[in-house]
Amino acid sequence: MNERIEQMNHDNRKKEIIDGKIYMMASPCQEHRDVQGNLLTIFNIYFKGKKCRAFFDLDITIDKDNKFEPDLKVVCQDNRNI
Repeated sequence: MNERIEQMNHDNRKKEIIDGKIYMMASPCQEHRDVQGNLLTIFNIYFKGKKCRAFFDLDITIDKDNKFEPDLKVVCQDNRNI
């Protein structure tokens, strides 16, 4: 595993790696978290009975130099046990 990503996995501060450079991110304010929670609920109601689900706080690792922490992420799989 890439040393940068390994370091990020052991540090709880919010950050992303873009093209190999680590960017520290501010924690979201309460209003941001409220909107995020509302959107998560809306997406999951829409996806009920479908193969997709919405998540937050899931990292996306593209490769050793790119790791992101999106506000929301939608995962679609044939297996409903996501």
